[in-house]
Order: sequence, then structure tokens, then C-alpha cells
Amino acid sequence: TGDLLTGTKFLGEWQTRLRAFLDEIRSPSSVIWFAPSADHLLEAGSTASSSENFAGMITPLLRRGELTIVGETTTEGFRLRFDRDPSFRKHFLVLHVEEPSRTETVEILRRVVAAASSHALQLCGRDIVVSDGVLIRLLELAESFVPSLVRPGNALSILDDLLDQVLDALQPVAASDSGLGRFGLSL
Repeated sequence: TGDLLTGTKFLGEWQTRLRAFLDEIRSPSSVIWFAPSADHLLEAGSTASSSENFAGMITPLLRRGELTIVGETTTEGFRLRFDRDPSFRKHFLVLHVEEPSRTETVEILRRVVAAASSHALQLCGRDIVVSDGVLIRLLELAESFVPSLVRPGNALSILDDLLDQVLDALQPVAASDSGLGRFGLSL
């Protein structure tokens, strides 16, 4: 939702962006929209002069089965926002997922790094290596600086940004060096 709202300053701009986005992902394209803060769909786009919001625009698509959304929110966010709009809420199946332990979170991060390393090998012939110490430190930093998200979301958010930067840095290197190599990450 934030990407669709960013840079809009006039009433109607975000609606135009959202309509274009929805036209792109609408069935039968088999796209699933992941909303990391699904409870914010109910408020996104609302202004003092207009009651129109994201939820109002996507509810008809949900009702007709033209849009699939997988959302993530906290129990508190769900209670505060979804419970106020039963017509929107009825389109979602609620699954309660317990926050993983720190050990389980480090294992999840390892798997993400392994997938990114595999992608980097295919993309540019380079391997990405991240030690467990780095993953543990990343988790500590995430818990300190991204307290609004729980594990593993807080750590994955930071790891995704780091891996994107690493992959961006490796691509120009790959064009000039065809040999296999390793790229290590330290914090």
C-alpha cells in the first residue's frame, strides 16, 4: 500500500494507481497480493475530505473472486481495524501463527540466504556466504530497531534489503569477471 501511495499529492492519484495495479493482477493472472500490514488496507487512502480507501476499492474484486490477498497483521491490528469493518473482514480466513523462537528465526534466515546464494550463482556466478554470527547479530538489530514487526518479519525485512544490495553490487562484477567467486557479508 505504501508504494501505491508514495508520491501522490492530489485526490485521485492513488486511486488511479490502485486501479492500474488491480487491472494488472486481477484473475486469471494467478497473482496473489501479499499485504505485509493488511490492517492498513482499511485506512490507506482515507483523507479528511474523502472516505474512499483501499478496502472500499478492492472489496468488490474480493467478492467476485478476481483478487486474492494474503495479509499479515498482528492480533491487535486485526482487532482494531478488521473488526470495525465486517464486510471487508468476511473475505479473509484468519490463521494464527505463533512467533518463531530466536533459534527457529536464525534457521529461517539461513534458508533465505541459501535461496539468495543460489539465485546469485545463477545470475552472476557468485556465491553469497553469511555466517551464523552475522544472522544472530542481524536478529538482535532487528529486535532493537524494528520493534513494530515480530520475528521473523523484522529480521527478514533487513536481510532482504541487504541481499538486494549485495546482488546489485555483484551484477556489474559478473559482467567483467566470469570466474566463480564468493561474497561474504559482515555486520
